[in-house]
Amino acid sequence: MNQVFKNHPNLKKYYQTADGTKFFQEDHAKNHARSLEDRTVATVIRGVSGKTEAPVEKQASKAKPSKAAKAENSGTVDSKDLTLMQAAKLRVEAIEKLETVKEIIKALEGETAKSVKTAGTERIAAINASKALDSNKENNNVQTQ
Repeated sequence: MNQVFKNHPNLKKYYQTADGTKFFQEDHAKNHARSLEDRTVATVIRGVSGKTEAPVEKQASKAKPSKAAKAENSGTVDSKDLTLMQAAKLRVEAIEKLETVKEIIKALEGETAKSVKTAGTERIAAINASKALDSNKENNNVQTQ
């Protein structure tokens, strides 16, 4: 079973962008997809007859953010969707998987959730610490040769 559906047993569908980021509102996925080279957004629906998911719709998004996408920043969501905290948790999980500072900064553009911002800051610090450690190892190797 898909991990998103395991974590959210009442969820019927979610939206996934080409970079693998998952959203509970289509407008949020389309807004994020605007920042990607591949702007495909797939709708993943909890399946029936033994299937747990099925991408059923793909569409390229070039539209400006809608009122629904802007609503995320004002703290409102439709009752059929997950809570803001649940949606933020998914964004934190996505940020923790990013591998470059540039990707993280891009993902944090317009972000208002403190937990997501904190996760981004911590991930950037971890990446920078790893780079510093690698740099120190290289310097030590040069000095010992």
